[in-house]
Amino acid sequence: MTTHSEADALATKTLNMQRFSGDIDISNEFEFQYSLATVCRQPPGYLILDMLAVDFISASALAIFADFLAEATTLRAMAVAVTCNRPIARSLEVCGLDRTVEIYPSLDDARAAVYAKAS
Repeated sequence: MTTHSEADALATKTLNMQRFSGDIDISNEFEFQYSLATVCRQPPGYLILDMLAVDFISASALAIFADFLAEATTLRAMAVAVTCNRPIARSLEVCGLDRTVEIYPSLDDARAAVYAKAS
């Protein structure tokens, strides 16, 4: 798994983006959890998690992701969007996480949705 983050200013809120790639499983769950915790400490605003290059996400990583979403959306008041391929989207849907986070098939779609909410 590799990660990369960037931030843009969106009116009065911040748009943060965190990219993940490869497999997210027991071998790198701590790094995944740390990356999510780091993003969660950012000022409340908009967050895009780019998971388009993720090939696999384990059940335990999905549990970490669910905990992150609960904290980010409820306690931190962040609007979270996820970009991912169909197999990862299906994993999120099976766990019911699609009710907590908006899922987009491309980064352009996620950015457009975030910019639409910001205006």
